[in-house]
Amino acid sequence: MSAAPSILALDLSLTASGYCRDGECGRITTQLRGWERIAHIMRIVRDLAAGVEIAVLEGYSFGSQGRAVFQIGELGGVVRFWLWGHRIPTVEVAPSALKKFATGKGNSPKDAMIAAAIRRFGFGGHDNNEADAFLLWCLAREGYGEPVATVPAAQAQVARSIAWPTR
Repeated sequence: MSAAPSILALDLSLTASGYCRDGECGRITTQLRGWERIAHIMRIVRDLAAGVEIAVLEGYSFGSQGRAVFQIGELGGVVRFWLWGHRIPTVEVAPSALKKFATGKGNSPKDAMIAAAIRRFGFGGHDNNEADAFLLWCLAREGYGEPVATVPAAQAQVARSIAWPTR
């Protein structure tokens, strides 16, 4: 398998979206509301996506409730539509699959995820949103045969079970 492609990983959120582009991680935050907030986040995602070959997004959390669920769905739809329109292949990873890859358990809490990101994968941050994006990026690297760290076979199998786009 050839070298891993340029990867943008996104953990979308209305208050603090995590991103990791080729190992460089950060958060997108804003005090804006409504469509202005979505437009602001989308502009930053657009800039981050320039030149990437693959986008990896954490899938929706279907257990969530309330009005924010609709707004995060709108944000996710806008981002996914933009990526599709710009022909950037997109992989959606279920939250339980990401958790299983990172920790070995599909129902791990946030603190276990960030602990795995730091201890196993060498994440240098402290934010859950950035850690999730970083772990999505690590998962994609594993899937493309260029792992960031050694993981147990069951966790590596998570990456092999995903249909990664060919380049």
